[in-house]
Amino acid sequence: PSNELLVDAITARQQIAQETASTTSHSLILVIAILVGALIITLIIGNSLTSPLRALTHTAEKITQGELTAEARVQGRDEIGKLALAINTMTSSLRDTIKNLEQKVEERTSDLLRKSLRLQASAKIAHDAAEFQDIQILIKQTVDLISNRFSFYHTGIFLLDESGEHAVLMAASSEGGTKMLARGYQLEVGIQGIVGVAANQNRT
Repeated sequence: PSNELLVDAITARQQIAQETASTTSHSLILVIAILVGALIITLIIGNSLTSPLRALTHTAEKITQGELTAEARVQGRDEIGKLALAINTMTSSLRDTIKNLEQKVEERTSDLLRKSLRLQASAKIAHDAAEFQDIQILIKQTVDLISNRFSFYHTGIFLLDESGEHAVLMAASSEGGTKMLARGYQLEVGIQGIVGVAANQNRT
C-alpha cells in the first residue's frame, strides 16, 4: 500500500517542516535581539557623545548670563576636552580683564574724588581769603579746613622769614603741631627736612 511506502517520507517531511519552523522562529528571535542590542549600543554611544556637549552648552549659557565662575568639566583629550579647556581659559581671561577694569575704575574714581576735594578746599580757602584780612586767621582756617577735608592727622603751614633762610611754622592743626608752634619751630631752607628742601626748590 502507498501509505506504508510513504510513511518514512511523510515523517521526514514533517520533521523538515518542524525544523524549518523552529529555525525560522529562532532566526526571528535572534534578529530581534540583534536589533535591540544595536539600538541599546547606539543609544549608549550617542549619549556618551552628546552628554559632554550638553554640559558644555549649559556652561556656556551660564557664562553668557554673567556667571563667570562657571567652569566646564574637562573629560579626556579629544576635541570636546580641548573645547572645554578653551572655554575655561576664556572665562579665566574674562575674569582677569573685568577685575583689572574694576580696579582701574576704582583708582580713577578715588583720584577724581581727591581732586574734587582739593578743588573744594581751594575754593573754600579762596573764599575765606576774600573775607578775612588777618593773615593769621586765614592761615588757621586753612590748616583746619585741609585737615578736616582730607582727614589728615597733622597739617602745618610754613612761611619764609624776611631773610628767606628759614621756613617758620605759622599754623598747625594737631596737638603736637600746636606745641611746635608755641616753641617757634623753624627749618633751614634747603637743609632741614622735606619742608626746607621744598621751600628751596619752590615745590609743593
